[in-house]
Amino acid sequence: MCFRQYDKDFIHKITIFGNSNVGKTTLTKKFVKNEFHSIVKKTIGVDFEIKKLHYENDVSITLQLWDFSGEPHFESLFPMYLSGSDGGLFLFDITEFKSLMDLDRWLKIVYDSFPNVKKIGQEFSQKNIQIPIIMIATKYDLYENNDLTKVEKKNVEDTVEIAKKMAKNRGFDFYITSSKTGKNVNKIFRELANKIKEYKEIITNKESEKKKILTKLYE
Repeated sequence: MCFRQYDKDFIHKITIFGNSNVGKTTLTKKFVKNEFHSIVKKTIGVDFEIKKLHYENDVSITLQLWDFSGEPHFESLFPMYLSGSDGGLFLFDITEFKSLMDLDRWLKIVYDSFPNVKKIGQEFSQKNIQIPIIMIATKYDLYENNDLTKVEKKNVEDTVEIAKKMAKNRGFDFYITSSKTGKNVNKIFRELANKIKEYKEIITNKESEKKKILTKLYE
């Protein structure tokens, strides 16, 4: 990834969301501390972690990771924690189909949290959401390690295919992950960090062009 020489330090706020028990905290801990715990305490409201990424030319990106609880009674707080976010990760459990089907319920909250964005219809897709979002399938080690029955494995395969189609239709990138093995964990955070920077540059360029037009109008 290429950076301008004077771009040295960035801070990106990332909100991690999805249903309870899909592995949000486990994924965050794996990325930040390279630790895996099969049993973790349920998140009360939100957990917060920080991880710094280093790039060429002494550039660094500090990721502020907001791991939001998936418990229904905390859902009303989500817009508050989402405020100021630069990007999001939606997680679902490959063995729990409902956690994928609740995607639009979570996206509606994100959609409604950016009222100043020009919306194209009522579609909960990337073009209608101001921040880049990546869809994440978790717990893939259960499939790879043959911890599932044949029927369960077939259900996982079907779920993944449906998730891929949902991601494509909504304009989101999609990754399969395992916090236990580390599969794609670092990759998704770096990918989102890169997308956030690209989004910010596009917004900055649009604002710059708008200022130029207004300046010419009032010359």
